[in-house]
Amino acid sequence: MVLGIDNNGLLLEDVLEEADNLNPVKEHSSEGLLESVLIDPLEQLPPPENCIEISADGTVSTIATLGNFSLLIGKAKSRKTFFVGLIVASFIRDATVLNTIKGTAKRGKNEVILFDTEQGKFHLHRTVTRICKMSNMFNPSKFKAYGLRKFKAVDRVKMIEDKIYSTPNLGLVVIDGVRDLVTSINDEEQASNMTSLLLKWTEELNIHIIVVLHQNKNDNNARGHLGAELVNKAETTLSVTKSLQDKRISIVEAEYCRDKEPEPFAFEIDDTGLPILADNWEARTTSRKKGGENTEIEDFKKFQLLTSIFSKNQEYTYKELWIALQTEYKRQIGVSISDAKVKKMVGECKNEGWVIQEAHRYPYKLGQYDKDIL
Repeated sequence: MVLGIDNNGLLLEDVLEEADNLNPVKEHSSEGLLESVLIDPLEQLPPPENCIEISADGTVSTIATLGNFSLLIGKAKSRKTFFVGLIVASFIRDATVLNTIKGTAKRGKNEVILFDTEQGKFHLHRTVTRICKMSNMFNPSKFKAYGLRKFKAVDRVKMIEDKIYSTPNLGLVVIDGVRDLVTSINDEEQASNMTSLLLKWTEELNIHIIVVLHQNKNDNNARGHLGAELVNKAETTLSVTKSLQDKRISIVEAEYCRDKEPEPFAFEIDDTGLPILADNWEARTTSRKKGGENTEIEDFKKFQLLTSIFSKNQEYTYKELWIALQTEYKRQIGVSISDAKVKKMVGECKNEGWVIQEAHRYPYKLGQYDKDIL
């Protein structure tokens, strides 16, 4: 591979063009390619096999199936890697960890590979030994981890593809740092092609891939065009958030899910450095002020919050709207507001005509405020 050179030194060529060349598709007619993916309505197809389940508050939800990929997002240092470790340990054990996360490894699909692009060897080794402890195995034979930090983006992609296609019995792959498989998270073509690669790998190998990506600093969205593409195509998007009220606690929530969304749960780190379920986490993470929580604000302020979030996007789904409103409330007002209260606020704003929805399941748009606020 020859890289373009300028006065600043070597420049990476479009990583996605390079990725397309990893296993070039032989020339076929468009008709032949279409015939190969024709859907036969008479064919009897079994549902995708479960890979990972979450059980919280008595509700069991499938968050990962073979043949798909999922996305884990969170701010820096929110303990995303700890949560990834819990998932991997549950899959290695083919059992439930923390009474919450259940790996359902299938015979012939029980190998796990972790690719990390961010950590140095020392810290990645610490992550791996923690996973071994959580899996109750000194050196599990079904688990391999690789640190790719020192390599270029295009080389990381090639090494990952070569390894997963040459690993028998592979069931689960984790890429902790998918952002480092592209040279720009805001390049639309790279984002689209990276997502297409994940779809290709998971379908052809019938595996599940979990990719980890940071959230934006100023909101809870996955970073860049890459994040937007991954959210659109992922089977499940989970977030890990460090509580503002009790920073020992990290809260795991489903942002988007094709199956039934799991109930939120939380974990913290014990004295041995291992994650444990956080007891009574909802009460411990509720914002309180003297005299009780007070999240009521004046009507004009509610509309100002709406104006602010609709300056970033012209329309939102219901869930996107209340999450954006919750984030903006915290930023402007300085205190947290519960999910229940912000959802109630959305209903009030809709009744007042400050947000409008043309029909059921249509997106929400900014309405008008007919009171004198200026």
